[in-house]
Amino acid sequence: MMSANSLMDYENDPDVLEKLYRNQPEKFELELSYALKQKPDSITFRIWATRLNIELSQKDDISPTLITVIGISILAGLTTRIPALFFREDWFYPRFAPFVALMAIASYFLIKNNNGYLTRLVVIFCLITICYLSLLPDWSTSSSITMLLIHLPLACWLITGIVFSNGRWQEKESRIRFIRYSGELVILSGLILIGGFGLTALTIGLFQVIGIELDDKFIETLVALGVPAIPVIGTYVYDVVLQKKIQLAATLAKIFAPLFLVLVVAFILATTVQGIPFLDDRDYLIIFNVLLIVILCIALFSIVGQDQSKETFIQRCIIISLIAATVFIDLIALYAISLRLLEFGFSINRFYIWTINILILGNLIYLLVAFAYSIQNNQRTSGMIDAVTNYLPIYALWVALATFILPLVFQFQ
Repeated sequence: MMSANSLMDYENDPDVLEKLYRNQPEKFELELSYALKQKPDSITFRIWATRLNIELSQKDDISPTLITVIGISILAGLTTRIPALFFREDWFYPRFAPFVALMAIASYFLIKNNNGYLTRLVVIFCLITICYLSLLPDWSTSSSITMLLIHLPLACWLITGIVFSNGRWQEKESRIRFIRYSGELVILSGLILIGGFGLTALTIGLFQVIGIELDDKFIETLVALGVPAIPVIGTYVYDVVLQKKIQLAATLAKIFAPLFLVLVVAFILATTVQGIPFLDDRDYLIIFNVLLIVILCIALFSIVGQDQSKETFIQRCIIISLIAATVFIDLIALYAISLRLLEFGFSINRFYIWTINILILGNLIYLLVAFAYSIQNNQRTSGMIDAVTNYLPIYALWVALATFILPLVFQFQ
């Protein structure tokens, strides 16, 4: 099956490109337009575009204006704050605040891509999700609903990824670009959030100097209006201001990968001597799993952000050592969770955490196998990148189950 990836794979093979064109000319033109967006400086693709009279300016790939971004941000803030005035905040915010913020990002890319089909799908998803969340019982007394609310932002993020890729989620390059964008957005949003809190604190201090006390309701409204807008603003900064040329996530991953490797090795050595300290402590086990996810993210961003032409042997050794060490600590976590299951019996929280650890372990083993294969075939990290992108549908399936199916199975207990 022809795709933009196959065009890029055979970019330097004119005979194959000619054969692809003659077999499926209309499909070839469509995929060539997308390949040009991925590699606009490719001489081969530009020659083909000239031959087929394809517009090189790519007018359909115009980013939203600053006014549009401000409008989306204001709408996201109002959608988050106004309903909270009529519902209990502890009921409304956990359900709808992350949902609104992430759908605001999806709106940005819907405007950018101008895809009517995806727009209808996102509207249907939003309506179904709003009805679903509105009918849920109180989350504070239900483990399955608590887990649902934890997984819901991930489900919304997957929808955003589909919109980001303009429906080409099956393309490896689209998934890689979305992973890279996700890392940059987290960092940029964090910086904007820190700046926003600093500005808020300065505002409060300045008004106190002149004898005006800003009440808690005003501060709460300011935060409720501002926080949902941060991801949209961060997306605009990444997409338009920085023109997608920033690599903060990959750079930080490279910096922290060796540091976390030292941390993991030290932990393994300490565990060997002292034993596993958190077998009977639930809080330690939760912190340990958070650390595990952070290390996995560092490994993944180190892989997808790697410039294969500049990759060094030391960098490869650090990445694979970190992954191998993470496999070991994931096995420790699974051992601890399994002991708790045997000792205290089945619970929804233990089931979710156990399943998540199994998924992470599968991802790590897949990366190790891909690394061994790339060494054997001298393919650098290309095989590991495939392992990253090919495993995303498995995470997507789990998120869908955890968000929409399992709470029903467990009867919202």
